[in-house]
Amino acid sequence: MKIIIIIIIIMITVFVAASIMSCQNYTTETQQTEQVQKVEKIDDTEKIEKVFGKFKSLYNQLLEFKDKDNFKKFGFGQGSPYNKWLKEVEQLENNADSKLLLQKGFVAGDLKSLGMEYVGSKGQKTEVTNYFNNIFLEAINPKPVE
Repeated sequence: MKIIIIIIIIMITVFVAASIMSCQNYTTETQQTEQVQKVEKIDDTEKIEKVFGKFKSLYNQLLEFKDKDNFKKFGFGQGSPYNKWLKEVEQLENNADSKLLLQKGFVAGDLKSLGMEYVGSKGQKTEVTNYFNNIFLEAINPKPVE
């Protein structure tokens, strides 16, 4: 009978020890997971700012040249000085990080669409250009939270 009691005590002790070790491992894993998530969030923030910076630069370039006569005449055609801009927008579209622009409310392809709309309208405002410009300007100049 004493042997059975001793065996039961040993089994309980082993079970308690295993439970304690399991909890310690869980805590360590949880802390490591939280650290990894924080690092990923920082990386995403940097990636967003980089891709958004490129987007803003291309957007501002479009706003500068949309009213120029040679843009109205040649658009983004081969040999046009603005064909390079179109290629840069397409590179941005193909950049894996450009999907992060969704957090700003649009995708890189929207900039290409705006450019094409300006080609079709010869640099004039349309409902489509107003729509895209409002989205882009809201992302670039967000209103402060009151």
